Amino acid sequence: MYQLAAQWFWVFAEPGRVLVTGLFLGIVLLWTPWARFGRRLASIALGVLMLIAVFPLGGAMISGLENRFPQAAALPSTVDGIIVLGGTTQPGLFRARGRIAVNENAERLIEFAQLGRQFEDAQMIFTGGGKSSNPDIPTEADVARVVLDAAGLDTSRVLFEDAATNTFENAVLAAGIANPTLDQTWVLVTSASHMPRAVGSFRAAGWAVIPYPVDFTTGGTVSWRPRFRPTSGLARFSEAVHEWVGLATYWVLGRTDDLYPGP
Repeated sequence: MYQLAAQWFWVFAEPGRVLVTGLFLGIVLLWTPWARFGRRLASIALGVLMLIAVFPLGGAMISGLENRFPQAAALPSTVDGIIVLGGTTQPGLFRARGRIAVNENAERLIEFAQLGRQFEDAQMIFTGGGKSSNPDIPTEADVARVVLDAAGLDTSRVLFEDAATNTFENAVLAAGIANPTLDQTWVLVTSASHMPRAVGSFRAAGWAVIPYPVDFTTGGTVSWRPRFRPTSGLARFSEAVHEWVGLATYWVLGRTDDLYPGP
């Protein structure tokens, strides 16, 4: 129920849809008795769109998330287990084309495979379902198995959890598989911008992990020099809002240990 509600909420709350819809409605209202309200609505929507297009608002918001857990200088000499979160593959495209299909988060799988080769005795867990309503479409875990095999990792070492549909379920279901103990060292691999919510979820599930952020999209600092980038600017802003709203929602629901989890 939560996952369905979250999906429908984002259909209507995604910033690009909200702003474009507001601009369109404002223009339409110019030809009605509510023209004054239409001018205000269109002006606000256009003004916000221009701010997002000219200034790196989304990049600054994402940079704050990515900087929250800095890259580890070195991992312990002994690692008991490694977890990687899903959200990296495109099962529908994989089925349609019969070829490996990954998305912009594929670095998670690449680093996961690399860590697996570095720590040969570590237990390895992939967690992510993403099961489609179409029974013919494989799960994320099914596609991830093919990707990791192609990357040269012995997938017989990997436990594939294929039921989780969100980050909190990743933590709870992976913990049920691993049964971690307090004296064990577990490494969590996910995108840097997603790491605060992921770590908060694992802590809420009673599992202390070492963050291993990957898939950075900013250099750590943001230049505020004006540039007109409407498409990428809006995409970055939407991505940032999605993650910050996710953090706030998880905190309200008790799915993270803090509003803004940190080291």
